Amino acid sequence: AAMLIGELVVVLLAALGALALSRLAKRDWRYKELVNVALFAITLPLVIQTIFSLLGIQLPMVQFLALLALLVALIFTKERIVHELAESGQEVK
Repeated sequence: AAMLIGELVVVLLAALGALALSRLAKRDWRYKELVNVALFAITLPLVIQTIFSLLGIQLPMVQFLALLALLVALIFTKERIVHELAESGQEVK
């Protein structure tokens, strides 16, 4: 349980850092959106690290690095994705 609480804190802090970066880059992201993306982003690395841990293999900071990479990538691609969806006639929220 303590590990999951620690991961949640990492998600919240990473989303806060991503929000600051998005503001500096003049991108339109809300904290809630970044937390949601971060929760999805952390799931697979957490599963992988859990499996490796059960096998006795240690991979430090896997979740954080994967989360950070995804959030930075999304910050700079959201407008392009929204634009492409609008051009294809799909509803954009």
